[in-house]
Amino acid sequence: MNSLQITKICKILGELLTGQEITIMFANLGINCELPDIDTKWKRIYNGVANECNKNNSYDPMIKIIEYIMSPSLFVERQNDFTDALDSLNTLLSFIGLKLLPTGKVIKVTPATTLDEATEVVSRLKADLHRFSIHPQILAFCRPEIISENLFHLIFESCKCLLAELRSISGLDLDGSTLVNRCFEGSNPIIVMNKFQTDDEKSDHNGLRSLLNAIVYLYRNPKAHIPKYLSNDTYQSTIEALIIISRARYALEKCVRNYTHKIN
Repeated sequence: MNSLQITKICKILGELLTGQEITIMFANLGINCELPDIDTKWKRIYNGVANECNKNNSYDPMIKIIEYIMSPSLFVERQNDFTDALDSLNTLLSFIGLKLLPTGKVIKVTPATTLDEATEVVSRLKADLHRFSIHPQILAFCRPEIISENLFHLIFESCKCLLAELRSISGLDLDGSTLVNRCFEGSNPIIVMNKFQTDDEKSDHNGLRSLLNAIVYLYRNPKAHIPKYLSNDTYQSTIEALIIISRARYALEKCVRNYTHKIN
C-alpha cells in the first residue's frame, strides 16, 4: 500500500464523516492526529493513519479505520452512500489484496492485476439491478453475489434479507412462512402497514402477507433445499425475482410493530 493509494482511500472516507465524528473516532481507536480539528477531513484521517502505520510498521490501523467508518449501523439512513463507498473502496483495495464486505469487515483476497479485474463490479447484472431500482439494502446485502454474478445465491440472499427485516420489525425469532403468517395473522396482527380498519386497508395488509408468502414458496424454500447445480435460474428469471422481492422490501418500509399486540 503506497501513499497515493492511502490518499485516495482517505479522500473517500473523509466524505463519510463530519469533523467532530473524526475526532470521536480517533479517541475511540486511540489514534493520534497531529493536525487541528479544523483541517481538511481526509488530511486528518491520512495523518492519523500515517502516524499509526509508521509506529506499528503495519497497515492494520488503515484497516481498523476503514472498518470503523464503514460499519453498516452508521448508514441506516444513508444506504446509497454506503453502497457507493463500498464500490469505490473495493476498486482501490482490490489492487492490494483486500476486500471490504457488506458487513463492514475487511478480508484478504488475491490482488487484482488489471483495471478490468478491479472494476468487475460494473457488470451487466449490477447495471440492470440499479436500472430497476432494486432496494439498496438488497444490493448491499447481496454484493458478493452481484460481483460474481452468482444467480443461485443472489436470489437466496435477497430472500434472507427480506425475512431478516421482518424479524427486525416484529421481534420474532422465526423463519419462512411461519414468520410471515405469525406477523400478519388475526384481527390484531403483530405487524401493520396502515390503520388496519377499512376493507381497503385490510386488503392491502393481506396482499403484502400473500406477496411475502409467495416469495418464500417460489424463491426462498427451493433455494434452501435444491443443490446449486440443479438450479435452472437464468439471467432474466433472476432479474424478475429480484424485482418482486425488492417491491416487497419497499412495502416493509411502511410496516411497524403493533404494540397493542402482546406476543406470548
